[in-house]
Amino acid sequence: DLRRHLAEPGLVDGVLDGAVVHGGVAGRDGGGGAAGLGLTVLAEVVHAARPALTPSQLSRAVSVFGRALADGPRTGLGLGMQCAAAKVLVQLVELIYAGDDPDPQRGRDGLFRVHRLIVGKMEVLAGRVPRLLEIVAEEREGGR
Repeated sequence: DLRRHLAEPGLVDGVLDGAVVHGGVAGRDGGGGAAGLGLTVLAEVVHAARPALTPSQLSRAVSVFGRALADGPRTGLGLGMQCAAAKVLVQLVELIYAGDDPDPQRGRDGLFRVHRLIVGKMEVLAGRVPRLLEIVAEEREGGR
């Protein structure tokens, strides 16, 4: 019953307002807590409304979750929320690909944006993983 209410068109449009979701990311809550809660709610709404999302709503969802993924470290959004944003973006790929948008270019643009965001995040992580492995190795050697 709750999922049916989450899928209401007016709710989807209201929650997809980036200002609502990213209110905390702008620095009003310090650590991204409000933004994390907003992204969690948005993820639930998008999941519940998946079959009924319009191409415009899909595009806005990509923008909101993409912003969370790209700006997360700078704004204090936790790694868990960044991973959740990436997961939603990957799930949106199927909807964009199978969508019935009369403008195929909008679908291609959406797929390209998701690709660029995911690859960009992987490049950032690839630069950090070697240092993290060094830290783990140092801690293991120090504990012996």
